[in-house]
Amino acid sequence: MMLRKLFLVFSACLAWQACLAAESAFPEAQEIVEEIVAGHPNVVRLTIHAVPSEDTMSRIIACNVPEKLGQASDPEDLEAMRTSKTTVLREGENIDVTVPITDWEGRPIATGVTLAGRDASDDQAAVEEAQAIALELQESIRAAGHPLW
Repeated sequence: MMLRKLFLVFSACLAWQACLAAESAFPEAQEIVEEIVAGHPNVVRLTIHAVPSEDTMSRIIACNVPEKLGQASDPEDLEAMRTSKTTVLREGENIDVTVPITDWEGRPIATGVTLAGRDASDDQAAVEEAQAIALELQESIRAAGHPLW
């Protein structure tokens, strides 16, 4: 029984450390995401999908939902980067809009903007809002003037 408790505590510590490591992997990009989310209270989730310099696969490099950090990009995110077309998915009452943007060097990346409480009749307004948020994110990434990941 005592060994089981120790194991659970040890496992929790490792998970917490992994989460902290993921949060700090790209701190400037993470800070930009958090600043933008703070200015848009109806954003449920904001993600940056990119291929980090030490990697070959696109993944979430910054997100206001910590458990998403480091996850592989979904097909719609990859599609947006490949085609430069916005994709829209319904997530219950929320709408998830993947917007293609570019990094500081003009390379394609994607941002996922999930907005709260949108019914289907409001999709066009939601897409426009998500695109404006993505543009704000792109401008902040480019303003850094150096690679963030």
